[in-house]
Amino acid sequence: MDRRRFLGVVGVGLVGRGRSGGVVSAGDLPGVGGVGGTSGRRLQGPPGSVRPLWGRVWPVGGSVGQDDADDVLQPGDGRSLGEALGALRPGETLWVDGDCEVDCTAERGLRLPRRCVLASDRGSGRPGARLFTRRSPRPLLRLEAGSRLTGLRIEGPLSGPTAYDWRLESAGAGVVGSRVEVDRCLLRGWGHAGVEVGRDGTVSGTHVHHCQLLDNALSGLGYGVVVRHGEALLQFLYADGNRHAVACIGARDAGYELLNSYFGPRTYAHVVDMHRGEEVHPALGRQAGRYLDVHHNVFRATYGADGRPVSAVVVRGVPLTRSRVDHNWFAHAVAPVGPGRPGDAVVVDAVGRDATVVDVADNWFGAATPPAWTGIPTGRVDAGA
Repeated sequence: MDRRRFLGVVGVGLVGRGRSGGVVSAGDLPGVGGVGGTSGRRLQGPPGSVRPLWGRVWPVGGSVGQDDADDVLQPGDGRSLGEALGALRPGETLWVDGDCEVDCTAERGLRLPRRCVLASDRGSGRPGARLFTRRSPRPLLRLEAGSRLTGLRIEGPLSGPTAYDWRLESAGAGVVGSRVEVDRCLLRGWGHAGVEVGRDGTVSGTHVHHCQLLDNALSGLGYGVVVRHGEALLQFLYADGNRHAVACIGARDAGYELLNSYFGPRTYAHVVDMHRGEEVHPALGRQAGRYLDVHHNVFRATYGADGRPVSAVVVRGVPLTRSRVDHNWFAHAVAPVGPGRPGDAVVVDAVGRDATVVDVADNWFGAATPPAWTGIPTGRVDAGA
């Protein structure tokens, strides 16, 4: 499956210009091409939410169009994005016209207020409004409780792999409140992360879905999404050219579920990561986060940009609760033995019984298409694309 076909199958960018169609339930969310659901592991949640395996509830907004907006930012408007956001009251929507190229280089302290929506028309052949900066803010946008960022291109100052410089530690969106949703967005060129979850403290209910995470590749950092404090549901993502597409600092309060996503052939380190807390700061402890659940994904990278073998998933210690890596398709030719070694598809940096806290099972390896009965995502892995 090539990138264009994958993005079409998972429905990236379903924001349009029409009247809102209401909320989306778990049953409405698309699966990866050729997947027969997620083997019954998802449950119906209340309206405006999905309830994944762990039983937690995550926000899912409905379609939104210009007619739903309380304010519209158009080309030649004369207002800055900061001025338009500052005028929002809780619960209001700001629509950015899809033809807008919004230079945020001079902006400081942008925030999306509680329960507000910042939206554009990315999808259905339209790229969406572009928010960009030549500076390195951290973050460009602070997302407060109950807010939603949807249908936009959010681009940082970096164009590819970059040597580390603390002045380049930029982030596109910083989640600072609970029940925040980021969907149908392109996040590209950020030094630290496209989306930073729980940057100021523990948050709950972060839902990042139907997004493209591209070329976030500052040496030593460079994440598509990073979870600092709290929990996140990450699904229907396309990621390529990042240092790590998904990472977590390994704090006791941090965990994520990652599913139905496609990770391209370009990477500058292993693709999905769970740190051991003390690697980030001694006070964070020896555990590798609270949990991770990585399932029903496609991983195409087997070599990094330097030509060395690279792993798809690396867990750098022992999570506090039982975790899983299952029903994924790895381009790596063979399954790892035991906890795995560097360059294997999955590596769990633990020994003996500790390594069994992460259940690695029911995955598919190599170029051959997984049979339908496995429930694993299908589509042709083409390492040369």
